[in-house]
Amino acid sequence: MTKPTVTQNLMRMLDLSPVEATPASFGSDEVSTGVTLTREQPRTFGGQVLAQSIIAADRTVEGKDIHSIHAYFLRPGDIERELFFATQRLNDSRSFSTRRVQVFQDEAPMFSAI
Repeated sequence: MTKPTVTQNLMRMLDLSPVEATPASFGSDEVSTGVTLTREQPRTFGGQVLAQSIIAADRTVEGKDIHSIHAYFLRPGDIERELFFATQRLNDSRSFSTRRVQVFQDEAPMFSAI
């Protein structure tokens, strides 16, 4: 068995999995989960969460590219706990779409982006 390359690990991390049954507290249109692959520190890396949030939002939009993002880290993420990416469709027009992605751990929001 060969060891995965860095690129293969990155692609695995960015490949979010859809979740069928989600807590009502997420209040979203779609929820997916993601993994944390790096274990060097006890906290989840912010760039990882941001990238995964962009992937979660992008999966709900067709034919448009990301233009801007406003993101806020609300609390530190724990590498041992699962990440839930809750995406809400706020607006779809001809020229742009707006999404809100909130990342939860144990039903508490740790990151929010629009």
